[in-house]
Amino acid sequence: MSFSRIGRWIDQLQVGMRLILALLVAVIALALTGTWLELGQRLLFAWDVGITTYLLLLLKMIVSVNSLQTQRRSQVGEPSTLMILVLVVFTAIASIVATGLLLADTKIPNNPLLALQVSLATWAVIAAWFLTHTCFALQYARYYYDDNYHTVNEFGYAGGLDFPGDGEPDYLDFMYFSFTISLTSQTSDVSIEGQRIRRLVLFHQIVSFFFYSVIVGLVINVIADLW
Repeated sequence: MSFSRIGRWIDQLQVGMRLILALLVAVIALALTGTWLELGQRLLFAWDVGITTYLLLLLKMIVSVNSLQTQRRSQVGEPSTLMILVLVVFTAIASIVATGLLLADTKIPNNPLLALQVSLATWAVIAAWFLTHTCFALQYARYYYDDNYHTVNEFGYAGGLDFPGDGEPDYLDFMYFSFTISLTSQTSDVSIEGQRIRRLVLFHQIVSFFFYSVIVGLVINVIADLW
């Protein structure tokens, strides 16, 4: 099977299949580390590998589709609002657990696996951060291209964001909007025109504040104490 065919197969994966593949990779990672890591470290490593696998599969699809494919996938293929919320909650919880393990292990004198623990915990936080805001990008696209909303534009979907330039937005445009919100808590050249998206932006900003003020702040402080 050629790389191009594999790439097309990855692009066509639905949400459930991406989750199954990520889970399988995580289980394999858990099994392979059974003889040289403690259970907590094995679980954290498996989580890191699984969430990274899911994120890479998702990003491969995002960079490969055009605006028409983005519209179709947003309407029928990508996660529902409930699944987005569940993913966000689980990644946040995993980040808190990883940070807690990191804080606990820094108190153990002469811990031979401290560097590994720091790396795994940092990896978990970074992967969770990327996945959270990528999921929000998918949700922005879902709201924008919703063709069952009570009000639709002349193109037959909800809209709610005004992107500069010609043509309809693709997933990379929604990634740009999502990560702008996450990094600055404000928009740049994209205008918010819909109430539903405005409320999603509010929730997104609260989640971003949680990451920056609690999780990332704790990890940075712990790593700084080690030097």
